[in-house]
Amino acid sequence: QTLSGYFTKMKMRFGILCNGYLFQQWQAEVILALMQRGHQPVLLILDDRPAHPESFFKRQFARRKHLLFSFFENRFFSPSSRKQTSLAINLKDVPAIRCNVQTKGISNYFSEADIEIVRGYRTDFILRFAFGIIRGGILEAAKYGIWSFHHGDEEKYRGGPAGFWEIFENDPVNGLILQRLTSRLDGGIILKKGFLKTIRHSWKENLEQLYKTSTTWPAMVADEISCAEKVGKSLSFARSESQAPVYRLPGNLQMALFFLKLLKNRILFYYQTWLLTEK
Repeated sequence: QTLSGYFTKMKMRFGILCNGYLFQQWQAEVILALMQRGHQPVLLILDDRPAHPESFFKRQFARRKHLLFSFFENRFFSPSSRKQTSLAINLKDVPAIRCNVQTKGISNYFSEADIEIVRGYRTDFILRFAFGIIRGGILEAAKYGIWSFHHGDEEKYRGGPAGFWEIFENDPVNGLILQRLTSRLDGGIILKKGFLKTIRHSWKENLEQLYKTSTTWPAMVADEISCAEKVGKSLSFARSESQAPVYRLPGNLQMALFFLKLLKNRILFYYQTWLLTEK
């Protein structure tokens, strides 16, 4: 019996919280890696809310506070891992349901009716690629809960943007985790964790390495759980007890400082690359 055949027999059933069949490139690679290892998508849970539920004035006020960040991200920031990719063909036979969640503060809650529908599909886990911060009964609707990425070290940086604050704070190390969500923001159960050297002269390259490193993680964890179940064992995962500050979108002054830091780091990078020799 081949190893690939062994893994294929140990399929896990998973759902996907998403906005449709369009995914960012790195998200699509996560799903395809799971399917290539024999794990089966059985449910798409689509966000049925309007695109902009906030009032016009609230959106404009928020944009003014983060004007430089929004302008830079929308006009100049284009990592290949975020390009839109369609999985309509790959997921064409997967059932889909639409859920219009209730928002309370910054948290989103599913209705009991929708939670019961999700439970009926008997998923082993659910990947989160939509719906923002979710709390409530949906977190326990799958056997192994809802899995979500945090592309940062949750012991230092909770919140986001991913790969940004490590450069701003001159941190030489960038963390990333795959977690089972709990009610605490970036304080879930750690399924897998890793560390990478921060690419301090380029936010784009720093983010790309975080995305590319993590695309096979759900498939790896699903394989590990499947193997443990095969021999009648269960794996234990530690819950994060992080009390780190929650980072949010940078303000205009912080973005101005960030640009200066990038410029300095880039000059230093090219100086070391072109004029120094590694020993």
